[in-house]
Amino acid sequence: MRYLLTFGGDPAMLDALRPGDAEREQARAEGWWREQWASGRVLGLALLQEPFMATTLRFTCGDPTIHDGPFTEEAQAVGGYGIIEAEDLDEVLRIAMSWPGTGYVEIRPMWGPDRIPGGRDRPGWASGGVADR
Repeated sequence: MRYLLTFGGDPAMLDALRPGDAEREQARAEGWWREQWASGRVLGLALLQEPFMATTLRFTCGDPTIHDGPFTEEAQAVGGYGIIEAEDLDEVLRIAMSWPGTGYVEIRPMWGPDRIPGGRDRPGWASGGVADR
């Protein structure tokens, strides 16, 4: 089964770290990702730029409006994501609980292309068949 893990936290908390602490946090996170990648469980990952770089489309009665910045003004912001292959929720929970960072990890099972109209007919659907189960 494939799972989307989103990683996030409070950006202000990172800004408040003492000199050198942010680099140590980053090194621990990079080491964790290297370990997961080497295990063959990671099918894709990405880091996101800061929330202030976001552009949000909001739809009211079908009419879109464009807004600079994130969708919400929450203190928590998504910083990146990974797509993980795991046998079941228990396994992906063990993987996520080993995360050395702070903040949160949200875990969501992914639907396969059979749930998307024409999904099986699209070559490379979801990054090379990432969600084909």
